[in-house]
Amino acid sequence: MTEPTRENMTSRPGHRSVFPELLADIARRNELGWERHGVGLGPQTVDGLQEAYEEVLDLAAYLKAELMLREGER
Repeated sequence: MTEPTRENMTSRPGHRSVFPELLADIARRNELGWERHGVGLGPQTVDGLQEAYEEVLDLAAYLKAELMLREGER
């Protein structure tokens, strides 16, 4: 079996790589931040720990909601 490499992982028909899409999402979030706030994200612009904690709480709520929806589909 051939060892996976960057070249053969992205050249397989139907294969989508996560990281290019993730990087594009990060770039879009950065642009949105500049549009909304007129400044890029930096340690002096936010309380990163509090913001991250609140985002994790939101994520947990979204995950639970999706699990509840899928449970109803069974």
